[in-house]
Amino acid sequence: MFLVSLFLILFPRIDDEPPALFPYRGIYLSPFAAVKFKEYLPYIRNSEINCVVVDFKSAEGYVSYNTNVKFAKDIGAKLAIINLENLLRVCKNEGIRLVGRIVVFQDSIFAWYAKGEYSIKGLNGRFWKDGHGRYWVDPCLEEVRVYNIEIAKDLASRGVPEIQFDYIRFPSPTGDFRPYRTWCRNKEETIAKFLEEARKELKKFKVQISGDVFGCVLWMPSLPYEGQNLKLMAPFLDVICPMLYPSHFSKKHEWSENPREREYNVIFKSIARGRKSTGESRFVPYIQGFDLRASEFGPGYIENQITAVQDARAWGYIVWHSAGRYDALWELMNGNGSSTTKTLRGRIRDAIKEVNGDIELLGVKDGVVRLKLPAGCKRSPWDYQNTLKEVESKIKERAPEIKSVKGV
Repeated sequence: MFLVSLFLILFPRIDDEPPALFPYRGIYLSPFAAVKFKEYLPYIRNSEINCVVVDFKSAEGYVSYNTNVKFAKDIGAKLAIINLENLLRVCKNEGIRLVGRIVVFQDSIFAWYAKGEYSIKGLNGRFWKDGHGRYWVDPCLEEVRVYNIEIAKDLASRGVPEIQFDYIRFPSPTGDFRPYRTWCRNKEETIAKFLEEARKELKKFKVQISGDVFGCVLWMPSLPYEGQNLKLMAPFLDVICPMLYPSHFSKKHEWSENPREREYNVIFKSIARGRKSTGESRFVPYIQGFDLRASEFGPGYIENQITAVQDARAWGYIVWHSAGRYDALWELMNGNGSSTTKTLRGRIRDAIKEVNGDIELLGVKDGVVRLKLPAGCKRSPWDYQNTLKEVESKIKERAPEIKSVKGV
């Protein structure tokens, strides 16, 4: 019971005011990036990042860890490149929240299984693929829903604290789209039904459930073609993750002569509209960590998005780069942002410089700042303590969320 209470404190279901520190400050890692997770650790330790989203079932349908789900092995989906137990251990030791991402209904491997019995098909009854050449399974079919829920249960039973479902939708009418057929009469109810079934099956594991949705679903009542209806989906999700990459919205959407203003408004207004339409604040949007159609992409570009997320009173953010290249993010976390609103570490570094530029910031964790004072400050206990008190006062002025400052 204590663990459940602690979990609710750390990750409250609804929070009308923005927390001092986002509960979610994350990055996405593909299975191949996750295999090299230890290479990311030095950067994560020196940043505000506190969670990672890892693909355990990819858009192609590969299951990237040593799964116990027999059906994944039967259809040839098992690709055990991630050592799940080792990843969980490292994340626990480092205080990093591991979020297991499962791509649900876009699944080429399952679609080709059993002569396409479970696939979405064209009007001619043959295999159907989307404009990117990928195949989909039909969400109407119980076997399709059960398979994905079994993978989620397997991950939850082995200690993954949060399951994140992506591609919880039907294909979109985009690109060289060709009409397809499905057994479903009501797509929105079908998608909500999947989430309801998943929540029921995962309840005993006491895991969080998050779901990725199109960013535009925050701007309209529903996406009937894809079957995403936020009001129907939200009751079965603990966290809602809209994809709010400014590059993916029309250039005319929130157009401004100042690109930074447009990028900020795309994110801020999307979350604000989502809050208004659903009465929810539990949004953790994916934001853009890549340079596609991004004017002057760099640390400031990411910082501008984070500022919008915080101003909109969301629960946090997940930075997306499909290949896991986060150089601009690491620069930002080291105080190289360009906008007037600084990240936590940027504000702390500014405060340190006011006192003594030779003081080294070692880390920030759970509201405690660890510093290494220069040799000159250690000549007497009086100098040491006064310097520490002075820098602590400056830091708390700029970062009220900090509880204490310790010198080593």
